[in-house]
Amino acid sequence: MAHIEVNTYNKEDACIVNAAPTGCFVFDKTLLKENIKNINSVFAEKYPDFQLTYSIKANYYQGIIDTAITEGLWLEIASLYEYQIAMQAGVPRQIIVNCPCPDEELLQAAYDINALVNIDSIAQLERLAADNRPFRVGLRFSFPVEGSDFSRFGMDAGVQEIERIIDLLLRSNLKVEGVHCHFVTSMRSLASFEQRTSKLAELYKEFAKYFNIKYLNVGGGFFGPLPQEIAEQFGGSIPSFDAYSNAICNVLHESLHEYSNKPKLIIEPGAALVANCIIFRDEVLSIKKIKDRNYAIIKASINWLKPTRHSKDLHIKVHKKSRAEGFENCILVSNNCMEEDILGVCSTPLSVGDIIEFKNVGAYTYSFGNGFINGQPTIINSDEI
Repeated sequence: MAHIEVNTYNKEDACIVNAAPTGCFVFDKTLLKENIKNINSVFAEKYPDFQLTYSIKANYYQGIIDTAITEGLWLEIASLYEYQIAMQAGVPRQIIVNCPCPDEELLQAAYDINALVNIDSIAQLERLAADNRPFRVGLRFSFPVEGSDFSRFGMDAGVQEIERIIDLLLRSNLKVEGVHCHFVTSMRSLASFEQRTSKLAELYKEFAKYFNIKYLNVGGGFFGPLPQEIAEQFGGSIPSFDAYSNAICNVLHESLHEYSNKPKLIIEPGAALVANCIIFRDEVLSIKKIKDRNYAIIKASINWLKPTRHSKDLHIKVHKKSRAEGFENCILVSNNCMEEDILGVCSTPLSVGDIIEFKNVGAYTYSFGNGFINGQPTIINSDEI
């Protein structure tokens, strides 16, 4: 059963409901800036040449992207669509392209703004080498880490494959600037980050013999700040960003101690930056009883709040509007006519007009969801309320 908080309905709740009667996401810019500050602080303290990059696929809301750019973040994109979203805020300091099969329009756009294109396969490398334009490129690799035998993204890091990659690059006009990997494991463990960093350091040493490698990019897949009730559902210890920075930076200093000019360290969190910066608020539209079950009907949909269909209970806060006794243990369901669109169970008694607040729903919700039946949900900035 989901964790439930209870609060008294107030004017802020009324403003949100009136502004978006179908329910809405609410973005907290202050919290995002705090996350950015905390990450920059713990990493830069241990590895001064550090660059935080936002993986925009986690949430496309323009307020998030604007804040990221204002705070000095680079942006990571995976398509022409994401490039267009990123550019709506003006040209960022730097864009990193991670796309397994970029089309010509995306490649041209990347070339025009001097973006860094991470190469995902030998075929992509051969294509760019034959193109003969001097693209700035990084090399994305796949190899075993704790929790993942390999990723389907990136190039094999075997000896023969590396020899072939080096040969192709030496005969090309490409400017090789980085080595990269990205894994998302279920436990997002410190050991997995130590292993990926250690392997990237090995690859850095190999490619630095031939090329001016400027960047070492360990990707994303981090845990961000989580309420205890959500953290407990992962069944293990949740590392802090301070712990992640120790794991990554200690390996870099040990592995690259002989290099006076070390590469810039890049990380590309998405969910870890924005998950706790957005809540979803909705109004109880109706309550009904069928046999021994109570149902509270709202506009929110699993397509919006759990589009990846993960099994974790959502963190819920109830803002009580009515003093009526209400119905206990209501199953929260969407009004979108799909039998399986169930968002959890609320143990707190509910009445029509109460506000349901779903917390920590900023990652892969607004960008990943769809507009089935009710249309796309609204998103507003908390400082505009």
